[in-house]
Order: sequence, then structure tokens, then C-alpha cells
Amino acid sequence: MSCPAVNNKDLEQFIPMLIDTMQNPIKVPDCVHKLAATTFVQAVEAPTLSIMVPLLVRGLRHDNTTAIKRKASLIIENMAKLVDNPLDAAPFLPQLLPGLEKVSNEVADPECRSVAARAAKELMRVANEGKTGGQGYSAGDFVGCCGVAVGGVEPVWQQRFVRFLSSMRVLRAQQQGIWHAMPAAYVSCTG
Repeated sequence: MSCPAVNNKDLEQFIPMLIDTMQNPIKVPDCVHKLAATTFVQAVEAPTLSIMVPLLVRGLRHDNTTAIKRKASLIIENMAKLVDNPLDAAPFLPQLLPGLEKVSNEVADPECRSVAARAAKELMRVANEGKTGGQGYSAGDFVGCCGVAVGGVEPVWQQRFVRFLSSMRVLRAQQQGIWHAMPAAYVSCTG
């Protein structure tokens, strides 16, 4: 069974097991153990998170099994390090952070608490990267990359222009035509 939306090669072999585990929660410990033994190296994007997060949330909530909570926390920490685009992770943070915080505050095992705290810290780093995308830029910073003159545009529109281009950057709009056509169209509408 494959999942065409998930193109993460590290996870590909586990998709049938993940789907089966979603249907049979009793299999959560085995699935978490197998995933924890995997080295993830490929960038983690929203589709990958969408299939992993339900399992990880269940792992963090697993009754009286510190090892499962620690391994779920470790998987979260490792995957968070591989998130290139913070917007991919943003929808999943509210599902993961409360569980990590609970584990880091309530589990008796200090090693498990430490792993959960590190995972929460890594997720917060990703969240903060998403919040700061575009801050600290001025309209002039983007003129070279898109060839749009913003001198005659009112300052309020210049700031909106910066946010617009920052969003394009965060969303990884990498086709050069987009960088020339979209900003020019935006400035022509606001100027």
C-alpha cells in the first residue's frame, strides 16, 4: 500500500504499518520502536508529518510506557531538525507541543523528560523560524531579486510588499518567472 502524497523515501517502507497502526492503536508501541530505529535524512514536509503526527501523539500519550514516550519524543526531535519550511510544521505544532510538555514535566524518568524537553525546544525553534520569516527585510532588499522599483510606492504598501515577498520566500517559490511576474503585478496594483 502506498501513499502518493508522501514522497519521503525514509518513510516509504513504513506507510502500510503506519496506516495499520492508525486502525489498530494496540500496535503503537511496535510501530514507534521500528520508526525510532530508522535514520531519517530526507527533508520532512507536511505530507510526511500528516501521516506521522497521529502516531507520535499516541506515542506521547501511551499509558505507563516511558520507553514509548521517549522514543516518540526522539522521533519528533529528529524529524523537526529536518523540516526545511516552517510552514510545513505549523499545523502540527498544537498537536505535538502539549504532549511533549506533559512528558517533559510529568514522567518520572529524567532521561525521557530530557528527550521530550529537547524535542519541544526543537519544535519551538521551527515555530519561531516560521514567525520571523520576512521580518527584518525592507522593500529594497528584494529589488535585486525581482527587478521591481518600489520607490514610488507608499510605505504602507512597501511593507505589505515585503510580507508578500517574504511569504514567497518561505513558500519556496523558486521559479524565476514567479519572482519577476508576481512582484511586478503586486506593485502595479498598489502603486
